[in-house]
Parts: sequence; structure tokens; C-alpha cells
Amino acid sequence: MRENKVICPFYMNDSQSKIYCQGAVQGCKSVTLFFENAPNKTKYFNSFCSSFCYKGCMIAQSIEYEYYTENKTKI
Repeated sequence: MRENKVICPFYMNDSQSKIYCQGAVQGCKSVTLFFENAPNKTKYFNSFCSSFCYKGCMIAQSIEYEYYTENKTKI
């Protein structure tokens, strides 16, 4: 099961050449990363989704920034 290897909290699921993540901007339900081929997707998945290096992913950075700015303004 691939889900057991996922570390990134923003990962939703994936297919042969796509990775689906939580929405990165307000009002967006999901973001889809399209890769040219399955090996490129697997390389990205192994580099970010299944490691604690997920914070280097631009999607994760966008979501964390959005969350931070929303909560900062509410205080």
C-alpha cells in the first residue's frame, strides 16, 4: 500500500503519472501535479511525498503559507 509510505500531510492520492494534493489556495479543493511519465512521478513522490523533505515541495510550502497567513490575521 502506497499510503503507508506517505509522509506529506497534504498528499491525497496518485495515479500512474499524477499526484493529487490538498488545495494550495483558499477555495481550492485539490491540486494535481502532472508528470511527463511514471518514472518522473515516482522520483518526485520519493523525494517529497514519502519523506520529511515534503516541506521543500512548492505545493506544501503554498499550503503552509496560506494556513500561516490565515491564522496570523485572525489573532
